[in-house]
Amino acid sequence: MAKLDVLLEELVTANRILAREGVVDSFGHVTMRHPDHPDRFIMSRARAPDCIEASDFITFTLDGTPLDAGDRKPYLERFIHGALYEARPDVMSVVHNHSPSVIPFGVTGCKLRPLLHMCASMGHNIGTWDSQDKFGDTDLPTTTTFASSYSRPDLIPRET
Repeated sequence: MAKLDVLLEELVTANRILAREGVVDSFGHVTMRHPDHPDRFIMSRARAPDCIEASDFITFTLDGTPLDAGDRKPYLERFIHGALYEARPDVMSVVHNHSPSVIPFGVTGCKLRPLLHMCASMGHNIGTWDSQDKFGDTDLPTTTTFASSYSRPDLIPRET
């Protein structure tokens, strides 16, 4: 089995495990940087992560352009993944989710605080980042500015 095929099977497994463990919901997903082309990443078509199969994967350029989508509909959040891969060449995989445990901190103004020693790398002041503050009301992808400032998990992007 070729290296890419093995990694695609691992990506299938990652999507399914994270879905079954409740880390990603029906709209969450895991991507990986293409092992042979660092200027590309691989993401499944828009499909619930616990149903993902290797044939669901699409290769994208870092600006989110699908290279081999065919009739498969891509996730809109691919722009977030691409911006992170572009800003952080050391990142090899990205997980995007809509965690019911975290979303309230992004929309209510209540501060998220690290409570365990394992959270020390988050720091004490975990802020939120709202694209509307920077760009106003827009349908344009606004993730590049967020991704370029994202050096550790110290911001929670607010999604509306």
